[in-house]
Amino acid sequence: DDDGIREEDIRAYFEQNGTIFLVCYDNGVFAGVASARVLLKPYGESWLYLDEADVPVNMRKQGAGSLMMKELFEIAREKGCVEVWVGTEKDNQVAQSFYESLQPTEVEEFVILLLSHAVVCLYCREK
Repeated sequence: DDDGIREEDIRAYFEQNGTIFLVCYDNGVFAGVASARVLLKPYGESWLYLDEADVPVNMRKQGAGSLMMKELFEIAREKGCVEVWVGTEKDNQVAQSFYESLQPTEVEEFVILLLSHAVVCLYCREK
């Protein structure tokens, strides 16, 4: 709990349908972690959405990140996903370079708005 991570939060994350969690080791040494979710869209398609990928600085450029992404792509194919979505911050050049090395079919710029402590009802209907 020193990192602000609580066991009940981890348990709830893993209990979600479609959750994928990869841990990578290189000869017994922790080399990275990736978490993703398979999301069913309202129009019937499934996408794999990468929540997080992290490789310790001392393990970068040794293949762990590429291996995890290759495994996630394979899982996405097995699950029938039509797209894999990956996002990173504009100022994270290391992550951008890594993801671009995976030869994406599209690179889009978009805006994400963080609405803290807000409840938004996009569609409400009384029965």
